[in-house]
Amino acid sequence: AKRTATDEAIQKAYRQKAKETHPDKNPSPHANDEFRRVTDAFELLSNPTNRRKYDAQMQKDAQRRRKQHEQERHREQKRRNQMHREQQERQKKHNKMVQKAR
Repeated sequence: AKRTATDEAIQKAYRQKAKETHPDKNPSPHANDEFRRVTDAFELLSNPTNRRKYDAQMQKDAQRRRKQHEQERHREQKRRNQMHREQQERQKKHNKMVQKAR
């Protein structure tokens, strides 16, 4: 369910997933685990206090991932810049050698 989902939407999504994953309806050997995860998620999201804590944690995690991504982009840009400078230096040396050879 979306972070902005209403209690009714959460309950509706839970009922649908519960029907799909219930061990009596689902022949999968993992049906018990799937059903348990769906039920645990519903219990978490249907409790307003726990849902606020969960949402806050998800926001923190998203911010951390964005920061890591930005740091990775910055490191990659620095690496590219360094490679470009090295390429320019090699080109300058090559050009000097060509000039001397003439």
